[in-house]
Amino acid sequence: MLKLFYKVLPVIFLVSTFVTAQNEGRLSHVTKEGREKFRIESEQKIRKTLVTELSSENAENWLDAFWLAELTLTRSEPVMQGIKTGLIRRKDMSDWFIRGVLEAAYTLYPTAFEEEVKDLIKEIKNEKNLAMCGEYLLRINMNHREFIRGIVVEKFPEWDKHPILNRLIFRLDNDVKEVVTKRPSLKDLFNNPFWLKRPVIFSFQRLNRDYPGVAVVKDENGDFVRDEEGKIIAVRQLARSITNLPGYLTNGNTPEGVFSIKGTEVSKSRFIGPTENIQTMLPFEDTPDGFNEDWKEGDWEIEKYRSMFPESWRNYAPIYLAYYAGKAGRNEIIVHGTTIDPEFYSGQTYYPNTPSLGCLCAPEEWLTESGGPEKSEQVKLIDAFRKTSMKNGLLVVIELDDKEEWVEIEEILKELE
Repeated sequence: MLKLFYKVLPVIFLVSTFVTAQNEGRLSHVTKEGREKFRIESEQKIRKTLVTELSSENAENWLDAFWLAELTLTRSEPVMQGIKTGLIRRKDMSDWFIRGVLEAAYTLYPTAFEEEVKDLIKEIKNEKNLAMCGEYLLRINMNHREFIRGIVVEKFPEWDKHPILNRLIFRLDNDVKEVVTKRPSLKDLFNNPFWLKRPVIFSFQRLNRDYPGVAVVKDENGDFVRDEEGKIIAVRQLARSITNLPGYLTNGNTPEGVFSIKGTEVSKSRFIGPTENIQTMLPFEDTPDGFNEDWKEGDWEIEKYRSMFPESWRNYAPIYLAYYAGKAGRNEIIVHGTTIDPEFYSGQTYYPNTPSLGCLCAPEEWLTESGGPEKSEQVKLIDAFRKTSMKNGLLVVIELDDKEEWVEIEEILKELE
């Protein structure tokens, strides 16, 4: 009877999750009409906002318009001119506004504002905005490395103590494509004593986040969670932010490394939708004892974070990104589904997945006539996680390599043979 109960439970949960989503109201914004309405209203808001005279009073409206342009990948004359105006008027605007302008430029026009950003980086006194300028220029031409490094060192002699500048300098001094070729063994990672008796969600991604990854769940017995047919449950997951900024920056890609899991919730966001999400926290966002109940004394230090990994991984720099991202103040990076219209991203390599603002996002399909749920990778992940104790869980995000193809579970299993 107990075995039968465990076999039936996931099916019941799958149905109940979808029924709950429907009972909480058919999602009018995922219907064909709702999505078309949102598209039209977004275009109108972007256009009407960015043709107004920019001032400190309407700066928030401009940032909203930039965000909508990013979400919908809208590249238009008003957007391009709006970014240009924001950069020209930078001395009259706040650091927060400049950050939003740089984010829009990085997302939508990755090469158009090289000269403007080269001028801006010389003036900036804010560490985060300086790093965003640096990343913008670095993506255009790697020969900008010494120029950027010189400005960082001159403006911030103690850059190594600042988490954002620390990671920027790392990226200036290292070829990340070369670094990932030195990734240690996945066998060592799976057999790591620190999390051997705890539930862990592993999310395997590419260095190039344009290519979606997969997530699997390990239970507290050290085994992969499997479905009723005995197959390992592998869930499609996109760890790419709409901005595609590095993970140490606000609204950047999901940082590589370890997160604590705090449970599940249902979001009120219309873009995340009603499917349960998994609440995760970075180091510094969560206290050390959220990762290890024995760490009740003292604050975060890098040695604590380092000790969570097996010996062979402790000198592998990319896994420390979650630590530095948390120290820099990143937060609210969760594991969720989506109600965003995938057609905004038609033609992108990650289509029909939808990018977020740095979370791990599983694709979901919705009935465009009724607004009800149709298919959900997020439900698969929730079901798999519920087959564990769900206690003291961890999320581990790992970049495998720099292949330009979607991650498949077969390549993970082959490496573990």
